[in-house]
Parts: sequence; structure tokens; C-alpha cells
Amino acid sequence: MNAAISVLYMIEGCIFMAVADILLYRHSPYPDFKTGYHVSSAMESKDAWEYANKKAGHVCALCGVVLCALAAAQCLLRPGKGISLVLFFGVSVISILCAVFLPAYLLKRRFR
Repeated sequence: MNAAISVLYMIEGCIFMAVADILLYRHSPYPDFKTGYHVSSAMESKDAWEYANKKAGHVCALCGVVLCALAAAQCLLRPGKGISLVLFFGVSVISILCAVFLPAYLLKRRFR
């Protein structure tokens, strides 16, 4: 069971890191909004678009690193099945919420 949950952590961590790569290095240039962090305030100016994608990429990269580190901790510490599942789903939800809302919050603070 621990190995299966560790694999889930690694898969989710790799997905976050792939999204971080897209946001940091492969997002569409302003004003073409095909690929990138899409919130209305990010699409108002070129500076806001670049800032939002940079911050969203950094947050996704951090979430990916944390998830991969938790995969290693899962293998080493071998917690029980219940704790493993609660921790996995809790960290997943927190990571997704941070990736979606934290860059928008930082963008709003910077470009008032």
C-alpha cells in the first residue's frame, strides 16, 4: 500500500512540475492567451501576464517538489493506510488550491 501511494505522490509531483515548466518557460506571449495562467487580472497587461505565469510556475514547482519529497518520506516512514490516504488527499487538495489561488492573490497585491 505504501508503494502505491508513493507512486501516486510521484505522479502528481511530476504533473505539477510539468505544469511549472509550461508556466515558466512555454506560456504564450502577451496578448496571445492560448497557454498560461488564466485569470482576468493577469490578462490586463504584459507585465501582469508575465508576473502571473512566473509566480504560478514557482508555486507549481514547489508543490511538485513537496509531493516528490513526501513520496520518499512515505517509503521511509511507512505510516498506516489511513494516515497515508488522509495525508495524500489533504496534501493534494492544499497543493491544488495553492496553485490556483496563491498566484492570483499575489497578482492582486502587486497590480492594485
